[in-house]
Amino acid sequence: MLLLFVRADPATALDGLHTTATTIVEWHADNRDTSETNDQFLDVINRINLSFATGILQADLRMDTFTLVPIDPPGWPKEAPTGKKYSDDYRLERLAAVLKPSSAVKLTMGDFYAQFGNGIALSLRKVDELGLETVLRGGRLDLDLGMVGITLIGGVTNTNNLDPQDLYMVEDPLDRMAGLCADVKIPGDRLKFGVHGLWSQPSSGPARSEMSWIVGGNAEAVLVPGRLLMGLEFDYGWFQTLDDYTVQHPQRYRDPEEEGFGGGYHKGFATYLNLRAKLGPVSILGEAKWYDTFAVEGSLRYPNDPAPLFYNQPPTAERLDQEIENSHTVIGGRLKVDWRIIPSLTIFANIGGGDYVSVVDIIRHETDAWFTQDPLHLGQYLHVYGGLDLRWNLSRSSLSLSGGWRGERDPRMMSDMDQGWHEKKRLVHGEARLNLYISGPWTLHATFMHEWRMKREIGGDVLYHRGTHVVGVDWAGILSLSAALEYDTDPAFEYSGDRSGMYWDLWKFHGWGQVKWSIRPNLIWSVTGGTQRGGLKCVGGVCKTLPPFAGVRTELVFRY
Repeated sequence: MLLLFVRADPATALDGLHTTATTIVEWHADNRDTSETNDQFLDVINRINLSFATGILQADLRMDTFTLVPIDPPGWPKEAPTGKKYSDDYRLERLAAVLKPSSAVKLTMGDFYAQFGNGIALSLRKVDELGLETVLRGGRLDLDLGMVGITLIGGVTNTNNLDPQDLYMVEDPLDRMAGLCADVKIPGDRLKFGVHGLWSQPSSGPARSEMSWIVGGNAEAVLVPGRLLMGLEFDYGWFQTLDDYTVQHPQRYRDPEEEGFGGGYHKGFATYLNLRAKLGPVSILGEAKWYDTFAVEGSLRYPNDPAPLFYNQPPTAERLDQEIENSHTVIGGRLKVDWRIIPSLTIFANIGGGDYVSVVDIIRHETDAWFTQDPLHLGQYLHVYGGLDLRWNLSRSSLSLSGGWRGERDPRMMSDMDQGWHEKKRLVHGEARLNLYISGPWTLHATFMHEWRMKREIGGDVLYHRGTHVVGVDWAGILSLSAALEYDTDPAFEYSGDRSGMYWDLWKFHGWGQVKWSIRPNLIWSVTGGTQRGGLKCVGGVCKTLPPFAGVRTELVFRY
């Protein structure tokens, strides 16, 4: 039995002080993967957020603690794969003070998020679904001079030290960064434009690249008030490359004729355009992207990890949850049309496609001596999907249905594009989301997602299925009960045990349940138990491979 108790004395609370205390206790059973380092242990995570505001000053503080509790003494201390570590950790994770002496001046010292334009040049933000969060630790000055707004930033990067899925501990990258952004608003809000510049340099720790310099500009224009809007951004960068890192990503090669800064460097650019139109009941979104070797790379998160931290996040022009192989060297776009047939019914259709360079293609380019051309446009994709949104019963009930097809292909022979193309990946997907008001305080919710997938491997095409189905009931926003079935039959995800010859491998099915209870408006408790599938998960072009989970997780959130 696990007993969690958090108490705050109202008499000690100061006016303007707000606190959120989160306590998580997890028991990790055998998650059925091939690693034995993430099984049979208990961990306790505490996170306390303090925020105090008075007059012209606001201060924010976050304290994180992570404690490993041994439950299998012969296997203790807990060991992690090479280059990673399990360890207790107690630290002041975030600290910031914001000073506003006037409506025109805001000074921030400590940890803060930052984004320039659409995030192509810089995007330091939080991705809750993946447990990722990157901030800049230093100083930020925001000036509001009427038509003109100016932002100055400088400092070192700071990430979450605890990976919330793998539970490995990492130190802060402390990559250096400085930037300037200036925005101009034309009276009438018909036109807004801005310019920005960024300099970044990985710390002295492991990294694949050296310094980066980026300049760019963005604009938003109301072409027809209430009917047609346009957004545009262009960025240009100089990226220095380390000589001892042979395979660069994405597609970073040293130009021997452009020596400087202690090594070679290359140039890259990024262009993004979006158009939004409204024609009565019809809404249209058009996006176009052209990113050519444009990635702001930082230090490696782990010593043996080939993927560095990325400090920019270009718009993908694709579905939010789409798995994207390369978002830094790609040409493409999409067109999405929404038609509101009646106030309660909207249908939509989307088509998108483009060319990209895959990581595999980059490695081939580096290792195959006979292939001398730059690896441009070596993969093509096309994605078509549509659906509907229906609401009834005073919008207390809703139904969303969607489905579509996505295909990717590449050349049969790298050395001769005239030999034709063949299918590389295929995805056929269907989704349904239902919120059904029953009566009184009761509401039924259900989510169904199934994907038929194909990918080409060395031994031939691999067909597999992936799905997540969740059904539950809610009681007046106070109590929620959910049960889920998940599966992924991809043979690339090996599980412990001998189950040869089973296509629908029962060990690749997962089931879990969750209870979430709002005990009081400021006190929420949840318990999740069972097994959850892992695999690659993407949010807005940010992708991360998550391990499967097996065990029990309980979380208590207290706000006061």
